[in-house]
Amino acid sequence: MAKEHYDLIVIGSGAGMALAQYAAANLNWETALVEKGPLGGTCLNRGCIPSKRLIHSADIAETVRHSARFGVHGEIGKIDFDAIVRETNDYVNGQAADMAEYMKNQEIMDYYQGEAVFVSPHTLRIGDDQISARRLVIAAGCRPRIPRIEGLAEVDFWTSDEALRPPAQPKSLIIIGGGFIAVELAHFYGALGTEVTIIQRSPWLLSREDEDISRVFTEIFSDKYRVLTGTSVNEVSRTGEGNKKVAVTDRSGKVFELEADTLLIATGLQPNTDLLGLEKTKMELDEKGYVKTDEFLATTQDGAWALGDIIGRYPFRHTANREAKILAQNLGGGTKIAMNYHAKPRAVFSSPQVASVGFTEQQARSRNLNYEVRKLPFTGTAMGEAIGAEKGFVKYIVLPEEGRIAGCHILGPQASILIHEVVVAMVTGGGVDSILNAVHIHPSLSEVMQWGL
Repeated sequence: MAKEHYDLIVIGSGAGMALAQYAAANLNWETALVEKGPLGGTCLNRGCIPSKRLIHSADIAETVRHSARFGVHGEIGKIDFDAIVRETNDYVNGQAADMAEYMKNQEIMDYYQGEAVFVSPHTLRIGDDQISARRLVIAAGCRPRIPRIEGLAEVDFWTSDEALRPPAQPKSLIIIGGGFIAVELAHFYGALGTEVTIIQRSPWLLSREDEDISRVFTEIFSDKYRVLTGTSVNEVSRTGEGNKKVAVTDRSGKVFELEADTLLIATGLQPNTDLLGLEKTKMELDEKGYVKTDEFLATTQDGAWALGDIIGRYPFRHTANREAKILAQNLGGGTKIAMNYHAKPRAVFSSPQVASVGFTEQQARSRNLNYEVRKLPFTGTAMGEAIGAEKGFVKYIVLPEEGRIAGCHILGPQASILIHEVVVAMVTGGGVDSILNAVHIHPSLSEVMQWGL
């Protein structure tokens, strides 16, 4: 590269790529973007985009299997697992390649492909290049966290990275972990015919969700797969046939072994801060290794900001996109805007779907809020009954004295869509009346959102 010093360096090409483009095109800053992997970040290459494309095939397979209850006696003739994975990979690789071609041909900023390591507070080394900048943005994301389990280092295992690009469909799969990544991948593989076992240390799957959501979701998943909650992993080993053996202790203290041809570790994420040489900077980390930022996304080092998964707030691409938009305005020199994390939604694209925004009941309880719980099953509406969503429900956490919604949690079909009505209501004041007084189409599933209040 021709330059050695820039107005801005952005590390990470997920949400960070749009920020770099904005600074170069709109602020006329000499800008550099650094990315060690394919362009597009985690979301495009090994996260939400490939997983949702794969999960769509699982949704279709599950629909066919359950079609007889609606009088349509269909059957699955063949599942072309290789074609499902190949189509997804082709799409993802094509998108990343298009971005790389764009970066190669554009002239508004420089692009460095390689791992960035700080050598001083404002200077980076990327391979043979050394560059510096007046301003820095860290958007380098997270990677799968690998727990300390005896024997794991000697066993081949998958993380979500490998599970989204499998060489073949496993016949049997043991998943260690019970969060959203674990259950989404369990749905994908299980619905397409893999024998799935989930080991979760907590009493419920999706243990960070509202307690009613976690409980019902675990009951539903336990009817489809082998789900071992309240269970700890003692040791992992290989059998003589190359299978994976997992020794566990269940909630009663019973010790036994499980065996499968494939092992998936889905125990959460860890920030990539340990790969950046941040000890050479003045940026501080919290106790979990995430970059500390203030309400304006500024780090503890002058001229340095951070956004996305690496700051440990809400590890979702839609949140990172918002952070990048806020930071773009703040870097531009106008009136600074604080990042507001109020009413940030999330969804789990498993079967059933789960979507949430705001406080869970346990959070409301721990804060001693004067709250009410309002719930309605999906079958309390004509459409919910028609589609057979017997276990689906919406649950509101309401502050009655203020007439305000503090949280909403949905389990069932289209949960990721239905939640947005509540998000809009909460962002614009959180008034219960804004949903109660809105006319909802009848009969539509959205009526559950109104009648549940």
